[in-house]
Amino acid sequence: MNDQWTSIVKKRLDQIISDGYNGVVFAGLASYREQVSDKARSQMINFVIELSEYAKSKKTGFTVFVMDSEELLTNDTYLRSIDGIVKQSLFYDWKSNGVKGSKNSDEDIKKSLVYLRKAKQEKKNVLVIEYVQGTQWADAKAKIRAEGFIGYSAPRQLTALRVQQ
Repeated sequence: MNDQWTSIVKKRLDQIISDGYNGVVFAGLASYREQVSDKARSQMINFVIELSEYAKSKKTGFTVFVMDSEELLTNDTYLRSIDGIVKQSLFYDWKSNGVKGSKNSDEDIKKSLVYLRKAKQEKKNVLVIEYVQGTQWADAKAKIRAEGFIGYSAPRQLTALRVQQ
């Protein structure tokens, strides 16, 4: 990441902390995959580590979650620098209409679970958001709970808060 971009995000973190928030979720991390550079992955990892260290140095107890890109959890320094991960659509396709979606492939689920289990083993919070309801949510919720993760069912547009049971 370039220094100018890092400076911009640090200023945003300063404002977030000043506004009284206790944590953030960094999203858009998968953008490193779009880069042609072999260094893009390590740059993204270092970016998150630097921002996490910065925010935590400004406010005791500040928490940093990352959204998706669970493959980055293989870097132990990265994993230690965050407090948790939010995984969207672990079991059902994210393109669902918020009610029903296609089941993800067993291979994709297994691959994600390897990384998420590592995070859980390291005492990190693992939150899973599924964009389905009804029997599909019941299926996903049972699997999420069996893993010891925290689950939530949401409409894809995130325009409503669903009461969970």
